[in-house]
Amino acid sequence: MLQVARDWALGTVLPAGAPLEGIEIMQPRHPDLRHRWFPESGARRVTLIYLIVGLAWVTISDWLFDLVARDTSWSFVGSIGKAWLFVGVTSLLLYVAVARLQARNRQSARLLVESEDAYRAMFANNPAPMWVYDAATLEFLAVNDAALARYGYSRGQFLRMTLFDLHPPEQHSRLKRILASASGQTLHGTMGRHRTCAGEEIDVEITSHAILFTGVAARLVLAQDVTDRLQAERALAESERRYRQLVEAMPDGLLVHDGAAIRFANAATARLAGLERAEQIHGQPVWRIFPGAALPKPTAAGVALQPRLLRRADGSVIEVEISSQPVTLDGERCAQVVVRDVQLQQRMQRQLKQANDRLSRLSSQVLETAEQERRHLARELHDDVGQLLTFAKMTSSWLLRQPLPEPGRQRAAALPAVIGEALDKVRDLALLLRPAQLDRHGLSAAMRAHLERYLAGMAIDWALSGGEGSPRPDATVEIALFRIFQEAVTNVIKHSGASHLWVGLQPDGGQLRLIVRDDGCGFDVDEGVRQGSSLGLLTMRERAHLVSGTLTVISRAGAGTEIVAAVPCTSPAAPTESRREQQHG
Repeated sequence: MLQVARDWALGTVLPAGAPLEGIEIMQPRHPDLRHRWFPESGARRVTLIYLIVGLAWVTISDWLFDLVARDTSWSFVGSIGKAWLFVGVTSLLLYVAVARLQARNRQSARLLVESEDAYRAMFANNPAPMWVYDAATLEFLAVNDAALARYGYSRGQFLRMTLFDLHPPEQHSRLKRILASASGQTLHGTMGRHRTCAGEEIDVEITSHAILFTGVAARLVLAQDVTDRLQAERALAESERRYRQLVEAMPDGLLVHDGAAIRFANAATARLAGLERAEQIHGQPVWRIFPGAALPKPTAAGVALQPRLLRRADGSVIEVEISSQPVTLDGERCAQVVVRDVQLQQRMQRQLKQANDRLSRLSSQVLETAEQERRHLARELHDDVGQLLTFAKMTSSWLLRQPLPEPGRQRAAALPAVIGEALDKVRDLALLLRPAQLDRHGLSAAMRAHLERYLAGMAIDWALSGGEGSPRPDATVEIALFRIFQEAVTNVIKHSGASHLWVGLQPDGGQLRLIVRDDGCGFDVDEGVRQGSSLGLLTMRERAHLVSGTLTVISRAGAGTEIVAAVPCTSPAAPTESRREQQHG
């Protein structure tokens, strides 16, 4: 027992009495026990004291007996008694010393078992994979449950493998270099790649220590799976790269400052400052770029756009707008500032307005051209085609009064009905292209005639109220409202499934308001505009916009639809062909 305790206290690894899955490696928890329990210097002192006391006892006791007891018989008895007394006292002292030593040995053995059990449990229950391998053969000697779970091998499979079996073939040369440099040393944070039983390759961080395992030189290894961490780091690095690319590609300037100096700036900031490279701004005082009052410190909600002056490298000053928000850069609280060139923004706004104006003029010209073509076709149909059909009808009537063979009379008798039907269709088409009532009697009369003609025979009740007032609106306003009305009524007939339709005209000061309301199925207005499926709706809005009006559509599923067009009675647009016709008769 003394030898066992002494060997353990000196750091020698002992085989456990009941090893856990072959784990017999333990490190001493109390490396100073050999000094506390087995002090070599104390043992020498005790031996020296015992020798001195024994010699002194023998010498002094013999001298005293020579002085007191001159009779030899008493001298013999005294010597015997003295010896017995010495043996008894020393035996008692030896018993006390041995008993104390045994108690300490028992405590040492208990601590050894507890320490060994603790380290064995630490190995077995560690959530990270751990194993022990032979430093010479690289064969696995012990493995914990976490390693079996992560790598997918059984304990028997693991203990029949070597360290090379865990590494992909392309990692073997690197492993050899690490093993050669790690002889007897402790390795911390060594990165590597392992292969599981399923063939999955994982990134691991290795920590290993040189130990003795049942008297064999071995190494204890802890392998931490860092695959997810490395993937997250790579994803973060990729995100940072993309963010930098986005920042560099921004049309607006962006810089980061710590209140005193500029820590970062993108290429757009350099261009605004009249510099070639953004690095020329790094480290510059903020006041050098933004003269005047100090930049406001951003709050958690940031600072909205505000005007500011920016000094360029040549000393000139330009007007910009800045906004800022707090950021953290390298662990320090900083401010991120977006710098926008006001002049560039104004130029872009002017260009956008010019493009919108051109588009508006083009739309107006397209619609006006379409109206002119409608008017021309209506006149052609009414004047030319209508007259030709009327002549054909009169001719068929004359033929019926002439003596004809019976087959010819039958064919001639069918002509008036066919020609009459053709005349009706031509008249309908002419009215659809350009209703005569609109030019002769005004908007309200044209809408009423349209409703009477196209809702006749349909299961839709309708009502028309109000009027355009006096004086009549411009011709451009009338035709725009009539086309909006036509499109709205067509949608009611085709898509709504309504049973009631109400149309109203309401003069309102200098405006004329058209309202078309039905009790049909309704539709999603935003979805129709977003998908571009409601072309008619877009056309109605464009017509209202071209005469400086507005169009509002309110619709809900199952609750019908209401269309409201509000336009000024006098259009600010230049006189169109239709208005000139009205002005000149």
